[in-house]
Amino acid sequence: MLLYTLATILAAVTSLAGVKAAPTHADDSCGHKKFWWPAKQTCLPYGGAKHHHPAPSHRHCGRWFYWDKELGCCVPPQPEVIDAECPPEWVWDEYETACIPAPAVPAPEQCGPSMWWWEPKACCLPTGGPSTPPSSPPSEGWSCPYDWYWIPEGYCAPRGPTYDTPVCVETHTWDGDVFYCKPGY
Repeated sequence: MLLYTLATILAAVTSLAGVKAAPTHADDSCGHKKFWWPAKQTCLPYGGAKHHHPAPSHRHCGRWFYWDKELGCCVPPQPEVIDAECPPEWVWDEYETACIPAPAVPAPEQCGPSMWWWEPKACCLPTGGPSTPPSSPPSEGWSCPYDWYWIPEGYCAPRGPTYDTPVCVETHTWDGDVFYCKPGY
């Protein structure tokens, strides 16, 4: 009996030796003529769907993507296509996974009372800063210069139209590309 049990175990181990777990997202796990698209964690037909559906009127798929009715978003026809190339006056929205109409940018003369036009970000800001206490920058160690404040769009803004060169605390350096102080010198 012991010999029979050992032989059974040995046979089972030998038969499993060539078996490997199939990854859930490898190219070959999607099947023939399909590829894995990580943005929506799904397989898509290589080359695109045979019949394309038009995107809803408030969405556009740009030059390279097409509308997938089942997913309710724009998808690429192949894995190498990573940019939909939205048409003018449309912007790519990661959440919607589609091009959406670009928000209207106010003109300087459209700033309301107690507001001023800030050219670097092409927006209207409240003179003196916001009436409610501004939120703090994210915890990545960023900070705003003296007399600037953090705004929800993800950068620091000056409190008025006349401002000096931004001055960060001594452990931070001003980054004019992103408009906040970063740790380091």
